[in-house]
Amino acid sequence: DEFPSASHAEWLALVEKTLAGKPYDKVMRTKTYDGIEINALEDTLSLALSHQPTRAPGEWSIVSPNWLSDASAVNADILEDLERGASGIAITIDGDGYRGIPASNLKVALDGVYLDMVPFMLIQSGDFEDSIAALKNILIEREYDKAQVSGCLGIDPIGTLVRGISFPVSFEASLQTATHFAQDWAGNYSNVATFVADGTVYSNAGAS
Repeated sequence: DEFPSASHAEWLALVEKTLAGKPYDKVMRTKTYDGIEINALEDTLSLALSHQPTRAPGEWSIVSPNWLSDASAVNADILEDLERGASGIAITIDGDGYRGIPASNLKVALDGVYLDMVPFMLIQSGDFEDSIAALKNILIEREYDKAQVSGCLGIDPIGTLVRGISFPVSFEASLQTATHFAQDWAGNYSNVATFVADGTVYSNAGAS
């Protein structure tokens, strides 16, 4: 005959008996500095998996930025990264100060990438109009639920200036165009940010 299964309470009582009466929660549970709880002894209840949403507001994404200039190679790398656990994508657009894919090849790079499930990020220079138009066309063609699309268009006016990258027109005119994009995307894709504040240029210059 099989042994009867012990209840969680019975299992916990045996563990605490082994601990000579010390409370299990105080002895066997600890927290890391960033608040993650570690249970020294896991059971079937604590290991039970529940359904997780694709993403939650404010959560971090694991992203491997892609700097290749061949759109097909970028696509292959993105799909591999997602299969290996990445939760977001970042594509560099070719332009002054950046080596990446042409905006016209963005559709090739995003083939097979479900943009209603995977947050995206464009890394680009001051010449951003073509890439944003190409991205919007892709989203329209795929007819996604707009509320499920999230990401960032990657416009960084201040960072572009600091890097010494030129704008196709004046800084003021580019900023005005970016503001129009922000208004348009906020009204259509509310989970897509327009601007980004990239601190790498400052940290690379020694800022702490």
